[in-house]
Amino acid sequence: MKKFAQRLREHLTQIDPQEIPTGYARIGNCAIIKPRNILSSEKQVGDAIRKILPWAKAVILQKNTLDITRRPLGKVISGKLDLPVIHKELRTRFVLNPLTITFSPGNHGERERLLEEVKTGTIVDMFACIGNLSLPLSTRNNTRAIAIEISPYTFEHLKASAKINKTRQFYPILGDSRIVAPQNKADIILMGFFQWNKTHLRAAKRVLKNTGRIYLHYISPYEKDLKNTKVERILEQVKQIGLTVRDYTTRIVKPYSRGHHHDVIVLDVKK
Repeated sequence: MKKFAQRLREHLTQIDPQEIPTGYARIGNCAIIKPRNILSSEKQVGDAIRKILPWAKAVILQKNTLDITRRPLGKVISGKLDLPVIHKELRTRFVLNPLTITFSPGNHGERERLLEEVKTGTIVDMFACIGNLSLPLSTRNNTRAIAIEISPYTFEHLKASAKINKTRQFYPILGDSRIVAPQNKADIILMGFFQWNKTHLRAAKRVLKNTGRIYLHYISPYEKDLKNTKVERILEQVKQIGLTVRDYTTRIVKPYSRGHHHDVIVLDVKK
């Protein structure tokens, strides 16, 4: 089968090849593109994508996300967006609007790894969104999850996602996790938001039982020495808030931007 970009170029012979997207992400029946260059003919590109992807009812041009609510900047450039969109992954259904809620299909591998690593126990998801990381653990594994989301709008979609999966051990909470997270409850803490700081780490310490694991996501440079320095800084921050790191591992989740990865450090900690 021809590659996506090659097929697209055959439909867009009058378009500058530098403008043609090289890939897409699928969320439900929507194709999401994040081209590196400005598109001078957005609708023409979007229409061509729908021709080669018959399942795509809408093509969304997406840019970066905004502030702590992680609201994406995007617009429909071809087709019609029928709401709500139901995205199916790992035998879990997510209810969302891709124009207003961030869901990264590129994190699929990390969600799979979590399913293998977290089989039981109580999880506190401090930046839940619509349960991107924690919901599959409740639909697939024998876990109890407390999912905290700061945006009232996103929180409604989190509740809808929990309901459509008929989860029994999944508890959405609205609010800032630094304030509303329950104390001494978690075996596992998920922190899937890059803009965490020491106040979030202190909250994570309060949430943990005496021992547990923290999955902390961050942006890391490609260059090995700089990557190691980033990890050292994280370990020092964790030490400063009074947690003992008994062991840790790091891994790449996916490429993030030029020169950077989206990484996660898994910290085995003790109060």
